[in-house]
Amino acid sequence: MKRLIDAIRSTLGISRPSRTATEMMDPDEVFFTMATLNDSLPDVDATHQPTERDLVIHEDSWRQLEGISLSRETEIGEEIDEIMKVLREKSRLVGEFPVFAGMHVRKRIENPLPSPIHWEDLLDAGGVTEADVAGLALEDEQGMIEGGFSIPLRNLTVFGIRRGNQVETLCLHLAREGGMREGDAGRVSAFFNEENLALVHWPSATVLKGGEAISLFLQGKGE
Repeated sequence: MKRLIDAIRSTLGISRPSRTATEMMDPDEVFFTMATLNDSLPDVDATHQPTERDLVIHEDSWRQLEGISLSRETEIGEEIDEIMKVLREKSRLVGEFPVFAGMHVRKRIENPLPSPIHWEDLLDAGGVTEADVAGLALEDEQGMIEGGFSIPLRNLTVFGIRRGNQVETLCLHLAREGGMREGDAGRVSAFFNEENLALVHWPSATVLKGGEAISLFLQGKGE
């Protein structure tokens, strides 16, 4: 588990990636800093910009660590297989960072939560109130994500999209160091169990199922 956590945090910590390819080494070869990206981005309102409270993410971070209904297990497995091909066959190191001579664009799971989560249940799981909720925006002044929300917890931010009382997309943003307290992690992992969700980190082709595995991951614990 410790090696898994380190690998995931290393991937999340790669210096600012871009949706455009980065040319390195041989100019005839094109390399990417991510093994996978989601096919679509959320709609944004370019007329509104974030405040200091709002979470601002790079577009390549969209849906890279997310909760997905286990009813989508077949599609999850198919996407993981494609990502594993990139990791096995098209990766190399440039300095200390991996780059990829190809990328898998995920298209199979447009709706990760076919049974939307109730907003109040998510707030209860985080032990927060409406006053703790902030907005969500894309970098480079692209604007606020429509329906976007972010909920800062200790060493973790939960973010995604809601429509009224229904959460349609649920993602996590981990702090670079440290982990959640055991009680906080337990509430979040229990929520994943109750909602029948897997926690998927797409760039490392990792799927976490079950409360204990998710709780340990959120705490930054392992063997």
